[in-house]
Amino acid sequence: MGIIYLFDVDGTLTPARQPMDDSFRTFFLQLCGQAQVYLITGSDRPKLDEQVPPNVRASVEGIFTCAGCQFWKAEDLIFERTHEFDPKLVQALEGFVASSPFDGRFGNHMEFRTGMINVSVPGRNVSKEGRQRYYEWDKQQGERQAFIKTLNDQFPDYSVSAGGQISIDVSPLGWTKAQILKHLKNWHPKAKFIFFGDRMNEGGNDRPLALALEVDSPQHRSVSVDGPQNTLIALKDLFTPTSE
Repeated sequence: MGIIYLFDVDGTLTPARQPMDDSFRTFFLQLCGQAQVYLITGSDRPKLDEQVPPNVRASVEGIFTCAGCQFWKAEDLIFERTHEFDPKLVQALEGFVASSPFDGRFGNHMEFRTGMINVSVPGRNVSKEGRQRYYEWDKQQGERQAFIKTLNDQFPDYSVSAGGQISIDVSPLGWTKAQILKHLKNWHPKAKFIFFGDRMNEGGNDRPLALALEVDSPQHRSVSVDGPQNTLIALKDLFTPTSE
């Protein structure tokens, strides 16, 4: 029975919306050379490519983007799921951005990705400093969590979760990161899965996969982290590179 390593990207392997650190990449490539590794991100492929260098993308077994609605082998798209969203839901998301009391709008507030919508009050064009400012403000105000509850109550056919530091991910019910488990079990029926993510709390977009792994088998494990350095520390407890 082999171990399959699963990793969220943003906030787990990289700082929020930043490239992977060189020292982290060195260790991670050692892992990829000696174990089977998959990446699972809520972001689309262009954003993943900005954060994960080509040699890492080429070294993993596969990459799930858009919360599992797309699957890639290196640069090749293997499959995807698409969806036409309820116009009333889109209106509600637009209203969320417009009515927020947060004092900053920087553009690109709604992204229609494959099988999901990503919505952000400050917008994805916000600076690194502005991103952190909204993240700290939201932790105090609970804006995203309150809106997530409202959307889940009003639109029961959709899943809504916090994505990264500043956004909310919306997808058809069941089209969360948990959807990847059926594929992984088909490909690796006897494997033990270890999943690293930074959004495993209630309402976080890593939580559905963590719960699905827990239900599927006690042999699986989910590791909650708060950044790439924390991921590296936890990973070193589980994996020791072997010399060639």
